Amino acid sequence: MAETKDGKTGPAGVADLGFDPAALKARYRAERDKRLRDDANEQYVEIKGKFAHYLEDPYVEPGFAREPLSDEVDVVVIGGGVTGAGVALDAASRGYSTAIVERGDWAIGTSSRSSKMVHGGLRYLKQGQFALTRES
Repeated sequence: MAETKDGKTGPAGVADLGFDPAALKARYRAERDKRLRDDANEQYVEIKGKFAHYLEDPYVEPGFAREPLSDEVDVVVIGGGVTGAGVALDAASRGYSTAIVERGDWAIGTSSRSSKMVHGGLRYLKQGQFALTRES
């Protein structure tokens, strides 16, 4: 245990952080608790009516069917967004056999909304748009 600037003790190195990790954790927990809803998953509605087209996969020809794939790998990454691609790259670079399971297009999901620069670059590389990759 090390002593912090305000005289409190904590794990070694805490004094060098310039903030109290326990206070920060409490603050984040309080913010998270404000956003939790009592109706949990019941807040979501069934996708139907005018929104039913969102259930269709625009990347697959109508009527497409094939036998399931079967493969043995060390690491399976669910989602090929920028985060999934990074995890897969890290695992493969460490020598693990790696597979990515992606529902739609590469770098189209939620991680793209928090990583625009890398997301755009990954998508543009896939599409062969190298000038745009440099720009993003």
